[in-house]
Amino acid sequence: MKVFVVGMHRSGTSMVTGLLGMCGLYLGDNLKRPMRENPKGFFEDNEFVNINKEILRQSGGRWDVPPAEIKVDGALRGRMKAFVDKWPPDKVVGLKDPRTCLTFGEWRKVVDDEVRLVYVRRNKDEIADSLHRRNKMDREFAKRLTAYYHDALAKNLEGWNGFKFTTMTSYQLYFNDWRTELQRVCDFLGLEIPADTSAIEAFIEPRLRHHKAA
Repeated sequence: MKVFVVGMHRSGTSMVTGLLGMCGLYLGDNLKRPMRENPKGFFEDNEFVNINKEILRQSGGRWDVPPAEIKVDGALRGRMKAFVDKWPPDKVVGLKDPRTCLTFGEWRKVVDDEVRLVYVRRNKDEIADSLHRRNKMDREFAKRLTAYYHDALAKNLEGWNGFKFTTMTSYQLYFNDWRTELQRVCDFLGLEIPADTSAIEAFIEPRLRHHKAA
């Protein structure tokens, strides 16, 4: 099964993916290295991210200037197919990149096995504050971009029964009662929270949540 963890940039997709990785989601060994903005890791496969970037480039856009229409040529579609086919068929595979909100319509065309989506939401003001800090992005523009990502994902789920195979989770909930929310998502994916949760508890650090809506 392929699990796509999606959501707007700075919405908590890295934290949720990291937690699911501790519960058995297989993320592979080609992950983007941690950086100051995400000191505990991004949990993004480098090749997956590069393909998403190329999809947006071919379509005339990028993550912060989404293209009006997604276009993928035959060579890139073949690369996408080869990428999804290389993963172990006996594992629950996790693929995370916020750009997938824009590109998922193309990914679902090349995945033959079972697909699930975990859609991570966060307060739009917190996202805007985080993007302003990281990218110097205008806050109102960031809010509009967040809405665009949400609408693009909804459009990509049309005609696929995608809502049936999607669960929504909220970044804020993991700071209130992580166990209940993580258990719910794990049940949806067929994963299990480990008996020893010390690593999970250490991973969820309130001090790393720099932006909180009033």
